Amino acid sequence: SSQTTIFGGNSSVYAVGFGQDGAGNRLWVAGGFGTNAVLAYSYNGTTWTAVASSQNSLFGGTTSTVTSVAYGQDGAGNRLWVAGAAGTISALAYSYNGTNWIAISGSKTALFGGNAEVSSVAYGQDSEGNRLWIAGSQGDNATLAYSSNGTNWTSISGSKTALFGGAFCGVLSVAYGRDSGGNRLWVAGANAFSTTAILAYSSNGITGWTPIANSKTNLFG
Repeated sequence: SSQTTIFGGNSSVYAVGFGQDGAGNRLWVAGGFGTNAVLAYSYNGTTWTAVASSQNSLFGGTTSTVTSVAYGQDGAGNRLWVAGAAGTISALAYSYNGTNWIAISGSKTALFGGNAEVSSVAYGQDSEGNRLWIAGSQGDNATLAYSSNGTNWTSISGSKTALFGGAFCGVLSVAYGRDSGGNRLWVAGANAFSTTAILAYSSNGITGWTPIANSKTNLFG
C-alpha cells in the first residue's frame, strides 16, 4: 500500500504538488510523515517512488514531517521544487527535478528561530513581476520569509509579533494571486495562538505586510 511501502509505518501525507522535473516531464511530489521517507514522486500520479533518505538526511530525525510542497522557478527561470517541513536539522529543502533534494542550511533556527516548523510554501511574483517564494512558519523570531530564487532565504522582520501577535503565533498558509483590480497580492493565514489577527496581506510579499483588522474575532469568532 502507499502508506507502508512508500513512506513506511503509520504514515500520513500532508501535501501534494504538481509540476515538472528538470527535463520538463510532468511530475507529482508528495510530502508527509513516515518511518522510511517524507517525500515521494510520481510521473503519472498513480505509481509512486519514495525519495530515499529524505527523512534523516534532509530534515533530520525520525519525526521529521513535510507539510508543504510547491513548484515554481528559481531566479534564472529554471524549474524548482521547494518543500517545507518540521525537522531537527532544517525546515526547507529544494530540488531542480523533484527527485534529488538538497536541505537549505540554516532554514530552521537562523531563518525563523528556535524550534521552527515551516507549514506553507508558495510561489508567485512581487509587485514588479519578479519571481518570488514565500514560506510561512511557526518560529521564535519570524513567521514569514522570502526568496527570489527558492534557495537563499531572508526572514521578514516583524512578521511574528507586529503582524499576528502572541508568543506562539505561526503562519499556517500562504497564497499568491490578484486583488479585485488585478494587482498582485499575497495573503497569509495564521494559527489560533495569534492575538492580533489571523490574516495579513502584502502587495509585494516582502515588505508592507499588513494585518487584517478584526480577522480573528469578527471574521471567524
